[in-house]
Amino acid sequence: MIWTSKFISSEDALNIGLTNHIYSKEEFMEQTLKLARQIAEGPQVAIRMTKRAVRYAGTMELESALDLISSHYSIIKETEDHKEGISAFKKKRKPIFLKIKEVLLKLYRMIY
Repeated sequence: MIWTSKFISSEDALNIGLTNHIYSKEEFMEQTLKLARQIAEGPQVAIRMTKRAVRYAGTMELESALDLISSHYSIIKETEDHKEGISAFKKKRKPIFLKIKEVLLKLYRMIY
């Protein structure tokens, strides 16, 4: 698609796995905010490190990318959020990650 500039329909994009949801114009903003809240409520250190790994891994050899991901995980597993995630999973409850309020407040200010 990049090389040919060919457009495809949203249904085709869904069928080939290019996207995982299709929303109407009316649903789009609500669903976008729902996803943003879900990300904002997640473990922020892990999310930032995942974004970094995705950004850089595509420019590296496989071995270097795996080393980067491994080093990121070594840091993530020492965070309070990781401990909270494990505890919540074991107790079958929703995790309460650190700094959710601050992240949600920033998100709210960006949108409104």
